[in-house]
Amino acid sequence: MQSLPIEPISQASANPRNGRCGRVEEGTCIWLYSEEDFNSRPELTDPEILRTNLASAILQMTSLGLGGI
Repeated sequence: MQSLPIEPISQASANPRNGRCGRVEEGTCIWLYSEEDFNSRPELTDPEILRTNLASAILQMTSLGLGGI
């Protein structure tokens, strides 16, 4: 079963979101965390391949006989 967990985003993900809020029309970005919390977050997001559970993909590949795992 796959899920979408709620987790903190990196600074690199937060900054563009802030920029998009006023791109078309005047807007306000409201961050639901403190500046201290923001500064404690990692600058960059780990690559998805390192964050994703690959068990399902590996089982599907094995059942289809795709490559040696």
